[in-house]
Amino acid sequence: MISTQTSQQSDLPKLPVPTLAETSQKYLKTVAPLLNNDEFNETKKIVEQFQHESKPLQDLLLKRAQTEENWLSQWWLDKTYLEWRLNLPIIYNPGLIFPRQSYRDFDGQLQFAANFTHGILRYRELIDNDKLPIDRFGSDPLCMDQYKKIIGTCRIPAKDIDQLHLYKKSGHRHIAVFYRNNVYRLPVYDSQGNKLTADAIYNHLKKLENLKETNDNQQSIGHLTADERQLWAPIYKQLSSIPENKDLFDTINDSLFVLCIDDQYQTLNKTDNQTLAGYNCLHGGGTKYNTANRWFDKTLQVIVGPDGYSGLNYEHSLAEGGMMTALADYTLDYCKSAQSFTQTNQESLLKKCNIVIPKQVEQSIRESEKRVNKLIENCDLIVHKYTGYGKEFAKENKLSIDGIIQVGLQVAYFRMHKKCGATYESGSLRRYHLGRTETIRSCTLEALKFAFAMSEQHHETSNAAKYHLFLNALQAQRQYTTDAINAKGIDRHLLGLKLIATENNIPKPALYDHVSYKRAMHFILSTSQVGAKHDCVMAYGPAVDDGYGCCYNPRNDSINYMVQCWYMDDRKEDPQDDHLLEELDTTTLCNRTGVEVWYFHPDQIRPDNESPSLIKLKKDRGYTYEDEIKVDPSMENYEAKLKTFFSEHLHSDEEIRLILEGSGFFDVRDREDKWMRIHVFAGDLIILPAGMYHRFIPDKHNFIRARRLFVGEPIWTPINRPDGDQHPCRKVYVEHLHHNDKNDIEKHVLEPIS
Repeated sequence: MISTQTSQQSDLPKLPVPTLAETSQKYLKTVAPLLNNDEFNETKKIVEQFQHESKPLQDLLLKRAQTEENWLSQWWLDKTYLEWRLNLPIIYNPGLIFPRQSYRDFDGQLQFAANFTHGILRYRELIDNDKLPIDRFGSDPLCMDQYKKIIGTCRIPAKDIDQLHLYKKSGHRHIAVFYRNNVYRLPVYDSQGNKLTADAIYNHLKKLENLKETNDNQQSIGHLTADERQLWAPIYKQLSSIPENKDLFDTINDSLFVLCIDDQYQTLNKTDNQTLAGYNCLHGGGTKYNTANRWFDKTLQVIVGPDGYSGLNYEHSLAEGGMMTALADYTLDYCKSAQSFTQTNQESLLKKCNIVIPKQVEQSIRESEKRVNKLIENCDLIVHKYTGYGKEFAKENKLSIDGIIQVGLQVAYFRMHKKCGATYESGSLRRYHLGRTETIRSCTLEALKFAFAMSEQHHETSNAAKYHLFLNALQAQRQYTTDAINAKGIDRHLLGLKLIATENNIPKPALYDHVSYKRAMHFILSTSQVGAKHDCVMAYGPAVDDGYGCCYNPRNDSINYMVQCWYMDDRKEDPQDDHLLEELDTTTLCNRTGVEVWYFHPDQIRPDNESPSLIKLKKDRGYTYEDEIKVDPSMENYEAKLKTFFSEHLHSDEEIRLILEGSGFFDVRDREDKWMRIHVFAGDLIILPAGMYHRFIPDKHNFIRARRLFVGEPIWTPINRPDGDQHPCRKVYVEHLHHNDKNDIEKHVLEPIS
């Protein structure tokens, strides 16, 4: 007998609770790459204390696990999603970009929309009739509960915690069509309950063609769903309470899904069409383009753009990406086999829904538009296909393609930032009843060692040794992945202990306020493999302001991936803020400034254990004198010293600083006299040429300790601007800079507003 959808659901095991010993031991291992020696030694004491403090919490959690279907699932839904008060698009709602379709005109756009709609109706029948084959990991059946929630559901904004408008088999006979920011109701079942053919749906959608050249744009409200939840909720309450608006909100909330027919795209210089499709599916490009032609509260939005570009956007609270790619794969397969269309003169069932907006709400809507556009402007994204190899190469070499990608991400981040960062990879818990996800922590000590070896400038590590480190990193990644999908990760357990403490008015353990926990939960890299049979890729935003989101779809001979990060603000009131505008590559930094930056492992900059590369550098450059300087609030005349350091100046000799502890910013002028900001950390050695204007300030940590290196006697005489303009060293520097177009030093650089 063929196993279908729910036939093995009751046989799935309940989600277990890890032991305190397992979580404590694994916690220490996962935070080790993020901490220095002193912090790690302190963390070991905190973790030992945590095991004692958490015993009563563990007992309560075990009791909850006995009485609940899944001890985590309701918490996860409420705390991770419905209580979330920030914006849904970019941060929570992913976009799924389809391979480009063959249509190039509006009629073809409507035909694809009709085919895709009919394909979803067929997929709905499989779900409702328990006909979906069971997903499996190897031979293990996976929980199929999420499939029942991807069609017909909607999130409703509310104060403090949102509500869910859930799917019912007996209802939901229409879709909501968004076109030019207007909302239309389109029935997709006849009076006997039979689904309409793709041909019939197409002919109903043809009514939109008559509106294409009109200015029938009513005041839009779709962008409100992209605003912060606490701001959107009161507006929703006001608008939905108006009797004349009931039809519009019922049309959206009760619809099977939202179908977005877009008639223009965001345009960006130097951006390929696939990346533009990524922007469109993720957030719509702003209210000037398609953001108001969306309803981000709806679980499923089908986005059909012009010129063959299309995809999905989905509200994340009820399902993971795998359910959406399964729906997309099925429906795209159906679209391939769909028949040609016949135009008829039937009366269209497409009905426009009007909106009444009180005067007192109009200003709130305009303010919301500004906030949403600002959010979108601060978002950067790239969609790329890597064609060097794919799953087949990994399989032939008995390697994990996911492991290769994750370790590669660690190397890439380390090369850019000269440090590692907490990394989130989504691991499935669907082996368990109502299971969602566990965090795979990909930033391991093994990955860090490999990343460091791959970043050495003098290639002191042999290729054989690097390969050995690579295999070690893959093994560490594989082991943590195995643990995570078998409910032996640390993140959901730590969350459960924290929440059970809150519910029972028990003080939470000290670990939750410790620097190790805060650093571990600051996910610089938020990553996920979302595989699809078709040539798709999913896009979502970073988890933190200074982070990256990276989603990828490994294919047989290629890898589709999306990388996203933030452009930062242009505020100038606090010079110790990052003030990041864009990331620049090493060659750009060196060509524009002549600055050199070297990186040494912090363990190899101590006088008793100096790296051979550092010893050689000092000898080659003639650095014969050195001393130390510490900049922190304890130094005498701290504020006055900061003003001196941050005044724009130059020196007649090059300035060399080896960072021993802490961090700070060197701002340097490029050849066009624009400021470029270099964030330095322990292990960085920075060489500023004589005659170059620059300044320095610690970052928000207000602490940096550095070794100053000199050729001969120590000289530190600042020459402030404009006094330095006529200095001989300045003329030599400018002349040299304009002839210099090559440098091999690697460093991540940040450019602020000047």
